[in-house]
Amino acid sequence: MWDGMLITTLALLGASFLALGACMAGRTARTVVGITFAALAFLLLYGQYEDWSGEYEDANIGLGLAYMLVWGASAVAIVGAIIAWLLKGGSKRRG
Repeated sequence: MWDGMLITTLALLGASFLALGACMAGRTARTVVGITFAALAFLLLYGQYEDWSGEYEDANIGLGLAYMLVWGASAVAIVGAIIAWLLKGGSKRRG
């Protein structure tokens, strides 16, 4: 029932948001990252559940859009984590 694409996407989403949360300094920022992660994971899991439970013969456009949204958010999160890590590392080297 669980396919590899869903598991890989959720793992990538979790890793990218975990890296972004590790770079955040405040508790509020980490809470926002956690809520965003939970919302995106729920969106993806609900779309996948609807696809599994339905008996449709055509493509599920909503599920494809959910995957694209999650992949885009994962890319933005990992790029943000890399930039924050570089800025944090650069200030330690200078000071």
